[in-house]
Amino acid sequence: MNKVSYERVESYQNSNVVSRIIQTAQVDSGTATAMFNDLKLFLFLAGNTKHALAPTSKIDEAWHAFLMYTAEYKEFCEKCIGRFVNHKPYSSDVEREEKGKVAYERAYAMAEEFTENKLSPNW
Repeated sequence: MNKVSYERVESYQNSNVVSRIIQTAQVDSGTATAMFNDLKLFLFLAGNTKHALAPTSKIDEAWHAFLMYTAEYKEFCEKCIGRFVNHKPYSSDVEREEKGKVAYERAYAMAEEFTENKLSPNW
């Protein structure tokens, strides 16, 4: 994956989303910002692989906050990632157990490699 193209993703800011994360996750500003930054990394990875990826619960919470700003989310995906990244929840606990663990482990491994083992506790 191209770290140069990640610069656009990394530099993207959205105070409305961070404020919503603060409100819904009941966290401080620094934690909310870290959650949003980790979400952006997750979306970058998801947008650059053909494999299914699954986020942690904290990153998923940030994703839900971003999705509330649909137009901004769509624009971010198109301009920063190059394609829309769908949020597809698992249809059952069984599916989450079977597919979710593998998809999360794949996402974690990709993020760890991309960041050279510098992941936040949100991962």
